[in-house]
Amino acid sequence: MSVEERIRLFLVLFGVLTIIGVEIAVLWAWIGKRQESQFANPWLRWIFTFLFSLLILSLLYAYFVEPYWIDVSRIRIETPKLKTGSKIVIVQLSDIHSKGWNKNERRLPSIVNALNPDIICLTGDYINKIEALDAVRKMVGELKVKYGIYAVRGNWDAGVASNVDIFKGLKVKMLMGEGERISISGNNIYIAGLDVNDDSALLQALAMRARGDFTILLFHYPDLIEDLNAYDIDLYLAGHTHGGQVAIPFYGAVLTFSKYGKKYERGLYRVGETLLYVNRGIGTEGLPLRFCSRPEITLFEIIGKGK
Repeated sequence: MSVEERIRLFLVLFGVLTIIGVEIAVLWAWIGKRQESQFANPWLRWIFTFLFSLLILSLLYAYFVEPYWIDVSRIRIETPKLKTGSKIVIVQLSDIHSKGWNKNERRLPSIVNALNPDIICLTGDYINKIEALDAVRKMVGELKVKYGIYAVRGNWDAGVASNVDIFKGLKVKMLMGEGERISISGNNIYIAGLDVNDDSALLQALAMRARGDFTILLFHYPDLIEDLNAYDIDLYLAGHTHGGQVAIPFYGAVLTFSKYGKKYERGLYRVGETLLYVNRGIGTEGLPLRFCSRPEITLFEIIGKGK
């Protein structure tokens, strides 16, 4: 956690604890009829009772509602690297952070399958504990896709399941410093993936690419984006930040645990010739809360504008 993130976290916690502390003092003065107390002011009582009520409602929403309110973000990308009139549909899932066969794991396959994807990209952090492996395998096994599912590991996978084949028995290609070329209706797509513990293997991952391929890079962190100018990457898919997981309205993420802090906290960015998409993820880590950062499935429509 960076110094800036520590400061932001401190300020948020200070604000929350201040609201709780003042509300307790106000209630104590009101119930005890201590008119001489500075906390007996009726305006103070109304203001902090409102803030405290808003805080409690927000916590209830963040625990019971938003973690299960899945959003489908739709991104349209036009490229001369695909034939005019062509369309390739790619779905990205990230940061599932499964704890077992729960509500989101049950719902995800039907939502994804209804999008009719050509390719599914999984960008890491599939489990929060090793006991959740069966749930993730069951969920991914129910996904329907035309051309393939491609995945990379996240930091939780490398930590919790370092020596485990996460998608054992499934038709999922785990990319660990390698790539694969796909032909879809005469259009060439190249998907490269880097393991979370080895971001130095980019040249190796691109070794089989041909000139003119629409190139997609999968890496759990968004942290490589400013080092890609020389590599002709069209689309870089990442996760990790959860969009903050808990965000402040009109401000955004408090914590991202990213090298660049809030600079690439969520959504679509263009850096040079590369489009970066930072997916908010599905699950949670740490506190089981989401606020102003709904779980996300991203649908990319790659539209051809070439010859």
